[in-house]
This record gives sequence, C-alpha cells and structure tokens, in this order.
Amino acid sequence: MKKSSRKSKQKISTIKICVANWWKKEFKGEFYDFLLMKACDNNIEYVEDFNNADVIISNENRKIKTPREKTIFITGENIRPNFMDYRFSLSFDLDEYYGHNCYCPYWYTRIAWPGIKFKLSANAKWDTLTGFIDIKTLLSKRDIKKVQNRNKFCALIAKNPEILRTNLYIFITLFYKKVDGFGEAFGNLQKQSKYEILKDYKFSLCPENSFHPGYITEKLIEAWYAGTLPIWCGPKNLKEINYKALINYQDFNQMPDFVNKISTLDQNDEEFFDIYEQPILLKKPTITPVIQFLKKAIYEIIK
Repeated sequence: MKKSSRKSKQKISTIKICVANWWKKEFKGEFYDFLLMKACDNNIEYVEDFNNADVIISNENRKIKTPREKTIFITGENIRPNFMDYRFSLSFDLDEYYGHNCYCPYWYTRIAWPGIKFKLSANAKWDTLTGFIDIKTLLSKRDIKKVQNRNKFCALIAKNPEILRTNLYIFITLFYKKVDGFGEAFGNLQKQSKYEILKDYKFSLCPENSFHPGYITEKLIEAWYAGTLPIWCGPKNLKEINYKALINYQDFNQMPDFVNKISTLDQNDEEFFDIYEQPILLKKPTITPVIQFLKKAIYEIIK
C-alpha cells in the first residue's frame, strides 16, 4: 500500500513567554503583545517564572537578571541593546548587529496595524491617545482649513524637563512668543488627551528626549496628527519621515536662526501652509519585518 504523499500538519507547541522587568499591566493587550501574538500565531502562554519560560521578554528596567540565551530585549527608550545580557532586541538602533537587532521606533506603537485592537490601559496617563492612528491619514496632505481658525500660538506637552527641550521653550518664549507649557515638567497636569490640548494651537513644540540616529518616539507623529505644525528636534536620516512637513532644530543648531524661522512661518501664511499641508510620512510603513524578526528570534531560542 502506497503512503500518502500529503504531509500531515504538525501541531505547533504552545510557546511559554515570561515578561520580566516590565510594567505587566502595560504589556498584555498592548502593541508588543500584539507583535508576539503575530510572531507565534497566537500560540502563547504567559508564565510568571522565567525559569519555566521558553522565551523571556525584558527591557531597560533590569531588576531581575535573566538568562541571555533566551532573552529578547525590547525598549521604547534611547538605549543601546547590550548583547552581553540579551540575545536579540527590538530597539531604535539602525544597526542590525548581525541579525540580532531589529529597528522598531516607538511611534509604531501608535499605528492602527491590521488586526490590532486599542486597549485603554488602566494606568493610562492624562495625555494618552484616544485610539490608534490610521496610516492613510499620515500619508495624505492636510487641509489648511483645519488650522486657519486656531487662535493660539504654540504648546509644549512634557513630562521630563530635558535640557534641550527647556532651552527651546525658553528661547522661543523670550525672543518671539510665549509657548504654553503642559505636563509634569510645568506642574500643569491636564485630565484630557493631547488632541484636546492641541486643538486650538497652530504649532506644537515636540522635541525628542535625547538624540541618536534612528531615535524617534510618538511625539512628532502625534503633534502632526493633532493638526499642529510640529517644531521638532530629532535625527535627519529617517527614510519614512517627510522632513518638509516639520521644523527640525537639527537643520539650524543656532537658536536665533531657529527662532527666526518659527516667527517667519507664524507671520507668513503662504510659507506656513506650504509646510502644514505636507503628509508626515513619505511611504507606507510596514510592521511585517518586525514580526518576521521576532518569529525568527523565537525559533532560534527554542529550537
């Protein structure tokens, strides 16, 4: 009797994952959980003890030392992955480190990727978004009518009083117009979303916390999506970002020139609208390379 040439489907074992050194209430049901579920075909069991886990997810809050060989480092901060401690990583580094790292900027956490569901965290901050952002919106030109009736100049929403951020705030305020400050950095907490705060503002001062090639968080994307013209400070080498849609301090690096550019745009509607109407993204981003990287990393760990 001939054997059937049809191959039987092999059942994939459940992958046990421990999320260590993380704020657990801010993981399950969130973006990184979504990535892991996609990479593991929804075949995951989360366990508390990393000794019983097949794979460990860790971040920079490294209170518990985990075995390097089965640990994947994931960060939303401007921190280099240390491969003495971790085998693989998702980070802001553009270097793939011989296939051990995948670039995953933090603004990806704000996108409405196919299949992801928005979950408002029980620990949601006052400035949390009210939902994910449609990629099509970020690729489309903006209607200038949406900003024509805004009667306030510029706002800065900040938790940390990082030095460059506060210097930009101070010098724009001193040498042109007052920037309104919101958040813990100003002792001015608001129980409303960023969008509610920014809806009346023409500009949003939204520099990154620190500078490194590839480092970009949600700040720029959210400021643009809120209908403001972003005044940013970040790397100039990002292929997805349309630099014609923003003002980047890195193009000036001299405060008088930077402030003069802002005042010119504020007083010249034609120049302002030329920048304002630009889409913030040049090309459609895809989450597939990140998922494929995680899939391969997990396979390498458990094989």
